[in-house]
Amino acid sequence: MERLQAIWRALRPVHWAKNALVFLPVATAHRGDWDAWSAALLAFVVFSLAASAVYLANDVADRAADRAHPRKRERPVASGALPSGAALALAAGLAAGSVALGLAVTPALAVLVGIYLLLAAGYSAWLKRVAWVDLLCLAAFHVVRVVAGGVATGIVVSRWLLLVSACLFLALGALKRLSELVDARARELEQVPGRGYASSDARRVDLLFLCAAAGTIAVLGFYVASPQVSFLYQSNGWVWLLCPIVGGWLWHLYRRTLTGRMGDDPLVFALTDPVSLACGAALPLVLWLAA
Repeated sequence: MERLQAIWRALRPVHWAKNALVFLPVATAHRGDWDAWSAALLAFVVFSLAASAVYLANDVADRAADRAHPRKRERPVASGALPSGAALALAAGLAAGSVALGLAVTPALAVLVGIYLLLAAGYSAWLKRVAWVDLLCLAAFHVVRVVAGGVATGIVVSRWLLLVSACLFLALGALKRLSELVDARARELEQVPGRGYASSDARRVDLLFLCAAAGTIAVLGFYVASPQVSFLYQSNGWVWLLCPIVGGWLWHLYRRTLTGRMGDDPLVFALTDPVSLACGAALPLVLWLAA
């Protein structure tokens, strides 16, 4: 039973929430048919399997650094609750299963999840220790999910959705690294363990976040002013509220990060944070009012 519990924790099911990004193309295209949503649901399962495979492999690669971390040392692989060999075998099985299921949906989805797995393997083995390149990888992991939702459902993903996703997840990736830098400073470390950042990089990571956050709001603004919004919504006055909601949410995460109160992942933090949940509920409400 303890081994099963360790496996379940190592799969990190809370992170499967990130795979809800595959539903964005369906939602933003205002598709209500079951075929589109069921295809997106299968894409969600595909990327949940792939993501768990990546986390298992990453935990094996990071186990030495995790053992020196006050929170990450409790992870199943780092703590020894799940042997590294078993974790790698399970990761291989989940990766193969994700590709096979993706192929059953559409070959293009299998290709995308394959790209995701290859990029993740490169990230775990090397790229996560290359400063700045790692942030591009973190953003790419999420943008691929959005594209996969379009591929699985046959919906062409709009350039606006891709641009907003790229800027937003670059900002969140920068917050993730900034949180690690704040933690390293609190522990009086000159280098973030297992990453390519020194304490002196905090100001530059901070600036990158602010630029990416500003880019997110700017792209949202251009989208609201575009003819596409006038076609999809009766009142784009309501849609303009997306900008302050998303901007306010990012500022809230930023302030929490600077004070060391966000944890290791902004998206996981958002799942239990009342302000984040309120912002998340406000977004579909605003779009419903605009429709």
